[in-house]
Amino acid sequence: RSKNESKKVFIWELWKLNAKLLKDENFMDRVQAAVEQMKNEDKSVAYGHKWEVFKQAIKMTALERASAIKYEEKKNEKLMRSNLQAMVEEECRLPGAFKDDILSLKEKLELLDRERYRGALIRARAVRLIAGEAPTKRALGMEKKHARHNEIAEIEKDGTVTSDSVEIERAFFDYYSKLFSYNPVNVEGFKSEFLFRMPRLDDTTKSALEGPITCEDVKTAIEALNPGKSPGPDGLSAGFYKAFKNILSPFLANVFNEAFDLNILPPSFLTSHTVLIPKTQDAVKLRHVASYRPISLTNVDYKILMKILASRLQSVITKIVGSHQTCGIKGRTIYTNIHKARSVLECCDAMQSCVAMLQVDLEKAFDRVPHDVLLSVLDHINVGSVIREGVRMAYSGCSTRLIVNKSVGKRVHVQRSVRQGCPLSPLLFCIYIESFCLSIINNSKISGFRLHSSEVRVLAYADDIAMFCANLESVVEAVDTVKRFCGVSGSAVNWNKCLGFWHGDWGVTPSMFANIRWVSTPTKYLGVPLEYYRDSEPYWRSQVGELRDKAEKWRGW
Repeated sequence: RSKNESKKVFIWELWKLNAKLLKDENFMDRVQAAVEQMKNEDKSVAYGHKWEVFKQAIKMTALERASAIKYEEKKNEKLMRSNLQAMVEEECRLPGAFKDDILSLKEKLELLDRERYRGALIRARAVRLIAGEAPTKRALGMEKKHARHNEIAEIEKDGTVTSDSVEIERAFFDYYSKLFSYNPVNVEGFKSEFLFRMPRLDDTTKSALEGPITCEDVKTAIEALNPGKSPGPDGLSAGFYKAFKNILSPFLANVFNEAFDLNILPPSFLTSHTVLIPKTQDAVKLRHVASYRPISLTNVDYKILMKILASRLQSVITKIVGSHQTCGIKGRTIYTNIHKARSVLECCDAMQSCVAMLQVDLEKAFDRVPHDVLLSVLDHINVGSVIREGVRMAYSGCSTRLIVNKSVGKRVHVQRSVRQGCPLSPLLFCIYIESFCLSIINNSKISGFRLHSSEVRVLAYADDIAMFCANLESVVEAVDTVKRFCGVSGSAVNWNKCLGFWHGDWGVTPSMFANIRWVSTPTKYLGVPLEYYRDSEPYWRSQVGELRDKAEKWRGW
């Protein structure tokens, strides 16, 4: 290809702050000056407006400074290579005269190459995989491979497979426009049939959650940010906020508190990008738009606010959500679910009894959460105005733009869903689904697996829900409860992906029962194959074999 064809195209909407700038004294000084100017502006101007203007100014400053640095780097590199070539030629005439100078220039050029290759490794998401490896062309090759892996080459639309980039973008836009659109639900039916079972926080606990957001709250949230995460549409990274934590925190606290006073967040808080992550490696399945998981890339200032709300909600979540749910709750772990499921099977064997384990697949579970249902849950559990209004503002008038093959699509209005990738979302979903879990636990028509005074009826890890039934009548009632919940809550079940297994002596083990497919061998649960619950040695033997095969492929690299 020609030089012009291979040159990377700058996409304004996908701009990200160059981390090198946070080590550049000129840029750091200019940011501090901009912060001081923002603080000293007219007091009658809203904090939120000042903040929006400040972010745009920083973006322009960063672009200008990065361009200047890149120009100087290229100029210096060109000069060094020219000098190196001249010295090598002189070294041929006068051996030994320029030996030290040549070595020094080579070291400097090698350092530039290392930085270039390190950037390629980071973009290929492989820096941890080959840490310490000397720079080779393999790094750039991995970057290209990573880009190809993330490229959606073809998609099925209206029964026809297309590789046209415009049609591919349109297929995703149409799908998510419909998925995120408002879908009326029976909120009153949800309240009367399911919500009433959920506990309520007492007013003293609620009051403790309602204090204004402080500078220390903001600092703590910034410290907890993951610097490796991609930023949102404004391009300002977590590293930027960490670098200026002390001078930005007081102003951000004012921005947040003002938003609660005005009942609206600054405009940039309501925008995001959505990247599509493949759920499978199957090329045929990847032709379907539903085979991708939408991950929201929100602006970091929005994440800081959500982290503050999540921290407050985390402090009371165990009073709201039972121990059967383990996702996102401090002190609880996914391994508890796995251990309980395995223990049920072992106890069932020891008691020579039987149990039916049913795993329910909620289709696009996070993306189908209706905001009016979610707010009704927050009202009922009495979390107070800060968390409740924070959630309402975050989802009022929000929108996203899909990134498909490095192209930023049209705006999609988000009228339902909790954002996957938002710090608050796991807890919000746990609260949303809790009323369903309680309806199974408190249903007198359902008998779970019982051992003495303990009974297991449901285990949940976010939307991964497993139910345990001691008889056929319980299975029928559990499935019926799922249907009723979906009918009033906005959730939907993918019945084709639901799976149950009969364990113990059932006598008759139908392969289809209550509209669910059943097997007689323990299935995978949360990624763990329960069929090896008695003896895990064969499983680990196969895993070691696979690991050895993968390691062999590294030979000679």
